[in-house]
Amino acid sequence: MLQSEKRVAAAANAVKESWCASATVHGDLKLEHIVLADGDASAASNSDVWLVDWECARRGPSVWDFAGLVQSAISLAALGQLRWSENVTGFLRSSLADVPVESERFAQLVAMRLWQTALEHETYRDQLSRPAGELCQLALRVVEQPQRLVHLLAT
Repeated sequence: MLQSEKRVAAAANAVKESWCASATVHGDLKLEHIVLADGDASAASNSDVWLVDWECARRGPSVWDFAGLVQSAISLAALGQLRWSENVTGFLRSSLADVPVESERFAQLVAMRLWQTALEHETYRDQLSRPAGELCQLALRVVEQPQRLVHLLAT
């Protein structure tokens, strides 16, 4: 289904060609895989945060996990499961402080993670569900207008 979409194929090829196994990555980092000791993100110190669900850990691009964090927040907000707030923006900003989020490559990685999330939930369907289709459309917008992602993370 998505293979026929030329923009998806172009973005996937760009990610494939630039893939660099430069770091050990969690592989499936998203907000749901971050556990806070007291459940309060604003009060957490470094010792109060755990990353869980490591079965996808491997070598990959160092920014893959950061793209997963951004994708997770965008997906949950788009599907009405997370209210985008200053806390979310602040968390992402502090997590991404040293990540080149302004790069087209980072936007492509976020888009790949959005498509991956959409397809993980649609494995045995002939057609994409409405929520999965919305995530795919978001992914296309991220690929076509990476500057909007940068703006989202900066505001």
